[in-house]
Amino acid sequence: MLLVEVMNAFQSLIVKHCRLQCVFLKAKTPEQRAVVDLDTHYSQEYLEEYVGHKTRRSVLYQEYVKGISATGMQSSYEFDGQINACWTHNMSRTEIESIRVAGFPVSVIHGRHDVIAQMCHAQRLAEQLYPSSRMVELNGGHLVSNERTEEVKN
Repeated sequence: MLLVEVMNAFQSLIVKHCRLQCVFLKAKTPEQRAVVDLDTHYSQEYLEEYVGHKTRRSVLYQEYVKGISATGMQSSYEFDGQINACWTHNMSRTEIESIRVAGFPVSVIHGRHDVIAQMCHAQRLAEQLYPSSRMVELNGGHLVSNERTEEVKN
């Protein structure tokens, strides 16, 4: 089974979530960046679940701040590269066709609450890869594989 992620992300983010994009660009501290990352990576439902006596948001926030503090904020050069990758990421017809006819099943997995990549991009990819593909919509955000690990594995 091949897992194909959809990344026509930043285009969707700009059009649909301008406010969120502005917050993302304004995040100048590890704490601010952690808040933005959590809100863009995960569904609100997942973040509000309790892990012991704390919400998952609280636990992940501490982990994100610690990680960002240890590695430093993303440089403008890195950010520009990420933006470029999101804007220019594409699969050619030849690449899609070679995957489609390769003879193995493909699952296009997408989170229903993904605020970065729109569902329509995943659906279009699944349609292009048909009959080798199946579209799998899971209750989760952009990092649906982190939220619904068992469902993704199955």
